Amino acid sequence: MTIWRVLRRAGLDRLRGGHDWDLASLRRVARGARAYRTRPAATAADLDARDSANSTRTLTRFLGAAKPHLVHCRTPSQVSRILRQAR
Repeated sequence: MTIWRVLRRAGLDRLRGGHDWDLASLRRVARGARAYRTRPAATAADLDARDSANSTRTLTRFLGAAKPHLVHCRTPSQVSRILRQAR
């Protein structure tokens, strides 16, 4: 059912003049949807490996070079304040 909804949205987008969906994109989405439904359930080891890849340590290492330019906002009001200052 998912792929049909995607195809319908893509078709409607094209009819409205959009150019986001081409045949290659539709094929990729169809393959991904089919693979998602047919893949085996994750084991505990799979989940552990996935979660460790998204750890704070990994994120810190990834963002290390950009650290002087990063701003950590904890609330929407902090985001609004920083955006106002940037103008």
